[in-house]
Amino acid sequence: MVILLINQEWAQSGECQDEYNLAKRLNLTSHEKGRTSRPNERKPVLLPIAFEGLDWEEHEHVELLAANCNFLVHKGKDLTEGDGKATIEALVHAAQQVALQPLLSYTSTPSTPPSTPSTTPSSSAPSSSSASSSTATSTTQIVDLTQNMSIKQNEETAEEIYQRALEEQNLRSNKTKSEELFTKAAAKGHLTALGCCCYYGIGQEKDFKKAVEYFQKASKQGDESAVLMMGICYKTGNGTEKNVKRAVEIFSKASSQGDALGHLHFGICYNAGEGIEKDTKKAAELFAKAADQGIIAARYCLGVAYKSGEGVEKDLKKGIEMITSAAASTYAYAQYSLGLSYKSGEGVEKDFKKAIELLTLSAAQGNSGAQYSLALCYKNGEGVEKDMKKAVELLTQSSDQGHKFAQQVLALAYKNGDGVEKEMKKAIELYTLSSSQGNPWSQYSLGLCYMYGNGVEKDIKKATELFTKAAAQGNADAKAKLKE
Repeated sequence: MVILLINQEWAQSGECQDEYNLAKRLNLTSHEKGRTSRPNERKPVLLPIAFEGLDWEEHEHVELLAANCNFLVHKGKDLTEGDGKATIEALVHAAQQVALQPLLSYTSTPSTPPSTPSTTPSSSAPSSSSASSSTATSTTQIVDLTQNMSIKQNEETAEEIYQRALEEQNLRSNKTKSEELFTKAAAKGHLTALGCCCYYGIGQEKDFKKAVEYFQKASKQGDESAVLMMGICYKTGNGTEKNVKRAVEIFSKASSQGDALGHLHFGICYNAGEGIEKDTKKAAELFAKAADQGIIAARYCLGVAYKSGEGVEKDLKKGIEMITSAAASTYAYAQYSLGLSYKSGEGVEKDFKKAIELLTLSAAQGNSGAQYSLALCYKNGEGVEKDMKKAVELLTQSSDQGHKFAQQVLALAYKNGDGVEKEMKKAIELYTLSSSQGNPWSQYSLGLCYMYGNGVEKDIKKATELFTKAAAQGNADAKAKLKE
């Protein structure tokens, strides 16, 4: 058991809520297996213990947990062997007898501990024969400090709330609940939670630059989840200069320490060959580790691997089962993928009703791919009654997130006035956005606009450039135009 020592004056000040929670979390969770992995049930909090009048400078065996933390770990052998060990065991027993009060004071000198301390339970604690018994010669006393503290015993600290937010986000894929908890932790001043609110746009507009500022501050204070978020920022270039190599270093380190999210993100890099040589086998291994620790996204990624046979022996049935499991946990990407499977009949019996249901659930969570696919269903009347107005609504949502094919189809709707008022200027704008992302069909369509001066000034040279780009990607119509 980790023995945590805290300066009594600081404990009584009521200013150590986050530090107290940090110490408690280190004692209750599996730090080596990742922040979001809790394979075992949470144990009751017996410690920390505040040592009254302890001079920290005279105790070299006492070590700071973090630069901004007043909790300390006692690593000296004097408290792990012989009489010292007996003292700790007695203190733990005494703590149990005073209803597991969160902060306790040990008022005797650690160097001369009695083997069985007497206890003085607080008046509010339940009485017991063990707690009320005392030895006249003993100088050891357990004293409840919580009466002098502003911390409410049942009130969650910012770190506890933040950890629950991570669990809701990664273990249960509960977007609404996780956002609620991120907001609550941020309101208590939790730096990484504040950063997440800025990054994900929770209760505000997205602000990647501000998010990075929070993540950097929290990283300097030793928050590993903030370091991981910086890895994501480096990988995407959101709020900072893109540095995939640095991101991979961060993910690799986190993974080597058994971090579940580290496994996931490192696996994604291996799978795509981003910042590291592509290795789908290694990616699948990492996805499996993260999935074993309860990460829903990893379960989905592993399911996709089995479905495609990349990195593992192809097993369509197993792949569908894993994706179905992730979809049942409301993971948007899994709902989208499974919806497409039901639409096409890949690995499951074709079922348009089920496909529409899953695509609708995923689209409602903001998945741009699901929004696009569902829009096509409404556009073509597949599995639902044809509704071009609804299709345009969904295409707009997907297009606003940068989906290049949604931009292409929406551009065509504006060009023809289908489900929306005809507007060539808007059509050109959307074709341009889609073309810049390498969509050959948009390049071809935009090329036609420049060739005939439709919505733009006629420009044969520009048209030829666009046809050439589209033809290079195999677009037959573009190839034909170049031969004219």
